[in-house]
Amino acid sequence: MATLPYMDQGSILTWVRRAGDFQLMVRAHPSYRLPFGVYPRLLAMWITNEIKLTQNRTIKFGGSYQAFLRELKLHSDGMTRARFSDQANRLLPGSAAHTVPM
Repeated sequence: MATLPYMDQGSILTWVRRAGDFQLMVRAHPSYRLPFGVYPRLLAMWITNEIKLTQNRTIKFGGSYQAFLRELKLHSDGMTRARFSDQANRLLPGSAAHTVPM
């Protein structure tokens, strides 16, 4: 219906998209900025799917960062890890409980 930005929005901290009666508004934490691109979309879909499958709003990301990337069918090379970590922290800022390690 409406989605996150596909490219970096720089210093813009609010993203709004409308599709008919549906509206998506994302407000970024100033330290992290807005999430953009494929990785935050993939992570949001994975989280939604996990909640639906487990019927539990508490998410378990698995044993290791590398294993989690493999589950998402992503490479675990340094560049992918850094980009995914940046975008995951933009999507889910503010808590050490879900901060993605490098």
